[in-house]
Amino acid sequence: MNCLLGIPMLLSLVFAISMVFIDFQSDKRIGHYALLCTSLISVAVFAVLALSYGSHCQILSLSTPLTIAFEVDGLSVIFASMVSVLWPIATYYAGTYMTHEGKFRRFFTYYTLTFGVVLGLAFSANLFTAYLFYEALSLVTLPLVIHNDDPQGIFAGRRYIRYMFFGAATAFMGMMLFLSQVGSFDFQLGGIMTQPLTPMLSIAYVLMFVGFGVKTGLFPFHRWLITAGVAPTTVTALLHAVAVVKSGAFVVMRLSYYLYDYTALHGTTAQAIVLVWVSVSILFGSFMAARSSHLKRRLAYSTVSQLSYILLGITTMSLFGLQAALLHMLFHAAMKIVLFYGAGNALYTNHAVYVDDIRGYGHVMKPTFVCFTICGLALMGLPPLAGFFSKYALAQSAIMVGGQLGLLGVVALLISAFFTAIYILQILLQAYLPATGFTLDTHAKPAPKSMQITVIVLTCIMVALSVCSGTVSNWIGGLLCC
Repeated sequence: MNCLLGIPMLLSLVFAISMVFIDFQSDKRIGHYALLCTSLISVAVFAVLALSYGSHCQILSLSTPLTIAFEVDGLSVIFASMVSVLWPIATYYAGTYMTHEGKFRRFFTYYTLTFGVVLGLAFSANLFTAYLFYEALSLVTLPLVIHNDDPQGIFAGRRYIRYMFFGAATAFMGMMLFLSQVGSFDFQLGGIMTQPLTPMLSIAYVLMFVGFGVKTGLFPFHRWLITAGVAPTTVTALLHAVAVVKSGAFVVMRLSYYLYDYTALHGTTAQAIVLVWVSVSILFGSFMAARSSHLKRRLAYSTVSQLSYILLGITTMSLFGLQAALLHMLFHAAMKIVLFYGAGNALYTNHAVYVDDIRGYGHVMKPTFVCFTICGLALMGLPPLAGFFSKYALAQSAIMVGGQLGLLGVVALLISAFFTAIYILQILLQAYLPATGFTLDTHAKPAPKSMQITVIVLTCIMVALSVCSGTVSNWIGGLLCC
């Protein structure tokens, strides 16, 4: 069954190449073909997860520590499942939204290719393989960021690639330091270190944390995430909710729990540095989101904060913290993609760019804003919605750290929750309760059916996760113990 591991990535490559050469009769058919391709890839992924759990497949060996290999373990099951559920749904949404943007063939070629690269990262058996796919992700998503080929898009693309190269170089330095001390990059829960944590290994950890953390939008390396908002909403939702930022968090999980001994990192200066750093990032992102009047930019700053929530769970250096981080990763993906698609519906249909532009739209775009409201309240952490359970688990993991570091994490979560309520409730109040004397634009209209269906389906997934949050948490815990 080992040979099955490469099938989803191979299918992604084949389907992406086929889009270049097939003579489609219309853009609509390209969208349908992309939906079929991503659906088949998702089916292949779940087949791999069912038939090849625990399998290991080595593709190429450059030297003993530098091998390209794939493996299916508990962490890859969680990440690959999240991506494979959301990607076809996102493709269905993109089939309609991209009629507003054009360049169907180029967009869906890279969109499908990105799916395969993310799956390659999910199934990576060592840090060297993960690094290759991690950097490939920067390259295949660049054409999506600059899709419009206008000055704003080109500027965003240049900033994006500069930040990604900085992250790659920083992570590479840390990797080389780690390799010189340990001699291997293989992933294993509990780490592969056989020696005590030395100052050199601590420096290597911080360098890799920062390098891979760039993709999560970690402050002050968040600016690429904000400027990338000029891309089509289908792209920004992909960057902020599913693929790029979650890939950064996923690699940091691998680094902290599968390369290093997380118990050895607990209580060290290295842990203190990264935990303080992510706490600052949580506060910065939520504060800037509350200040921003641009709707997509507000959601982008929210991502900076919410991804740092995940990093906070990771930096508690406990399996409970990792479980809480994974729980929030799944819940945030479902919540945030609905929020971006809600903003995308308003932009696509009524050209609403700023928060003030959606005044009264809760009465015109009812399905869209009902879903936006549910997922917005979930992001705030309102019980009994999903965000409450993951944030409560993160707060518990921070308390378990103890001392001033634990207190800092809890305070950051509480202050961030306050700002999250501000920037979400302001949007909802504008949508449903505009100021007295406001007259709704008579030309305002609801989003196309397919785009409404997408946000409804995704909201149902989020609600299902809320209802089954305990089961999901136990599922994650069980996979981490395997």
